[in-house]
Amino acid sequence: MDIEKFTITKDVNFPRKYILVIEDVLGNQGIFYHVLFSIFGWGGFNNIRFNFLSSCIDAAVLIESSHQIPDLIILDHDMHFGWGSELLDIIKEKHLSIPIITASGRPEANQLMMEKGASYHFHKEQIFHGQANELIKRIIMADTD
Repeated sequence: MDIEKFTITKDVNFPRKYILVIEDVLGNQGIFYHVLFSIFGWGGFNNIRFNFLSSCIDAAVLIESSHQIPDLIILDHDMHFGWGSELLDIIKEKHLSIPIITASGRPEANQLMMEKGASYHFHKEQIFHGQANELIKRIIMADTD
C-alpha cells in the first residue's frame, strides 16, 4: 500500500458503539477479542467498533484527540507504559462519563481503580470465563435504537 495515497474521507460511517480494551499482553488481547465475539457475534462486528491498545499512554492520547469517546473501556492496571489508575485520573480530569470495567489480575489494583472512579471490577480471569458478558452486553446495548 502506498501510504501517500491513503486517505480517509470525512463521511466514513463508523459504528455507533465503541469498546476500548487496554491490555498490554497480546495473548490476553486475543482472549478479550474472543470474549467480545462470543457476546456480539458477527453482527456485533458490523455495529460495534473494537479497539485494542497496549498502553495507557496510547489510550490517553486517543481519548484526548478523538471525537468518538468509547461507550465502554475494559482496563488492565499494570502495563509497561502507564498504570490503569493514571488513565482514570485523566478521564476524571476531562469530566468524561465512561463505564469502565477493571480487568486486573491483582485484586488490590482493581480496588485502586474502583477508588479512582472505575464503574465495575472483575478479575481478568472472570472476564475470560464469561462472568462479565451480561454486564458488557447491557452497557453496549443501552440507548440502542
